[in-house]
Amino acid sequence: AELHFRGRYYGEVEQTRVIVNGEALGSFDLTDCTVEIPASMLRGDEVDIVLVHTQPRSPAELEGGSDTRLLKYGLESLTWNVRGPVGHV
Repeated sequence: AELHFRGRYYGEVEQTRVIVNGEALGSFDLTDCTVEIPASMLRGDEVDIVLVHTQPRSPAELEGGSDTRLLKYGLESLTWNVRGPVGHV
């Protein structure tokens, strides 16, 4: 299976750690990136995807103002592609 991420980073582009069903797949620049997911990681009817960013920044810090939310990545699209027989995934 594959996940294709497309999005924009807020501030500097960084490598984002991708975790699927509790197992780390690695760190990637998710601006326009396809990540392979081994079939062994796919169990049950749900897939839990976690993105970990190391340097989130606030608009107040980068641009001034009062918005102190910590932001890093805006996901524009996520495409899930399963190749071959799916079985019980």
